[in-house]
Amino acid sequence: MEMLAVDEALNIGSRELAIDRSGMLGRVGRFGAQVLEAERLARAMPKLPRAGAISQIVVAGMGGSAIGADLARSYVFDKLAVPFAVNSHYRLPATVNRSTLLVVSSYSGETEETLSAYREGARRGARLYGVTSGGWLLAECRKKKIPCLQIPSGYPPRAALAFSFVPLIVLLQNLRLVRREPGAIETAAERLTQLTAKQLGPDVPLAKNLAKQIAVDLHGRLAVIYAGQDVLETVAFRWRTQIEENAKALASHHILPEMNHNEVVGWKYPKAELSRMRAIFLRDRDDHPRVKTRLEITKSILERAGGSVRDVEARHASRLARVLEMVHLGDTVSVYLALLYGEDPTPVAVITELKNALART
Repeated sequence: MEMLAVDEALNIGSRELAIDRSGMLGRVGRFGAQVLEAERLARAMPKLPRAGAISQIVVAGMGGSAIGADLARSYVFDKLAVPFAVNSHYRLPATVNRSTLLVVSSYSGETEETLSAYREGARRGARLYGVTSGGWLLAECRKKKIPCLQIPSGYPPRAALAFSFVPLIVLLQNLRLVRREPGAIETAAERLTQLTAKQLGPDVPLAKNLAKQIAVDLHGRLAVIYAGQDVLETVAFRWRTQIEENAKALASHHILPEMNHNEVVGWKYPKAELSRMRAIFLRDRDDHPRVKTRLEITKSILERAGGSVRDVEARHASRLARVLEMVHLGDTVSVYLALLYGEDPTPVAVITELKNALART
């Protein structure tokens, strides 16, 4: 289907909805409700048997099943007193042992890399916890009496983010590794629902809809997402991967201050392409003061190089609400960008092809 004309961009009607055959826009719009459902499930999640102190937390997961763990790691980076790592590989770090809490997160319950990591963790005697909607992992956890949270099935894994994020936060609270924040999840969910209804949803016109405006700006251009490492590291990664999976468009991301020690130099060549780059700076009030200064200086450097820069910042008092708001904005942008390209956001045919090829080897 040909690209939609920019002057008709995203006046959501039958044509756009026909492109979104699997209803990704609706799924994204219900993110607030999903957060509440995830909390309800998490509050009733099986308890981890008492067996001594936990020396570290490792979450084994891939793709949409790993992003919730990455988001949790970023969210509690200054709250958690034990190491927290996300392992997206067949093998586990050598440090995983009997005092490790190994959370095995596979939405389908069939992810080969994650199941390989599970088997290795079981051999080492790690303290295991499963998060899955079914498949081999659920059956294995039931067979071995491993505590496991069964989450709803039927979602593309990347559209089930709340079910991989919220339970981890609640688990850390249950283990008293981070303090409870009464009402924080409910407040964040309410904020997300309001955003869809009043600011980002399909019925909000382009002139008043930041998500549509960013999508139009990124249409036909390369999105480069930057953020400070403190709070929004994973949010920047989420923006990139959602643009790639939903809009089928190549994107890039990097984190400050590290970006200032390498990538900033690359904003020189190829000159003809720099004007077609669109840099999105994701900002948060809890960014380190020096990172805030670096973002300002970096912005001026990129603009001198011919790049276009847009600042995006959530203003809510709650960090959780701000983090999830920025995720929600990026998810919504990615779906609107898919519609501009005439792409159904849900199918990921290349990933399916790759998995099928691996299954034959």
